[in-house]
Amino acid sequence: MPTIHKLLDESQKQCKTLVDEINAFKHARVLNQQATDSLDATCVALQKTTKAIRPFTEARIRWFMIVVSLATLLNTLLFIAILWFIVVKK
Repeated sequence: MPTIHKLLDESQKQCKTLVDEINAFKHARVLNQQATDSLDATCVALQKTTKAIRPFTEARIRWFMIVVSLATLLNTLLFIAILWFIVVKK
């Protein structure tokens, strides 16, 4: 039959183990909360960035296509004029 001292020593070891596990759990909870706070801040930053980005609207795309088409037309006309000038000069 174990003596009272052995039982007390065993209880003390188990209590110390339990306290260590509780502290580890608390530490993990603190790390988890810090990670959660960090992710929340990242989400807020990404939402602000998303709102700041203006996608191409239909009108802007149409305006861009008109400018590109006019530039291409002007480039083609200049190319034809240069070719005509070279052929007529000879």
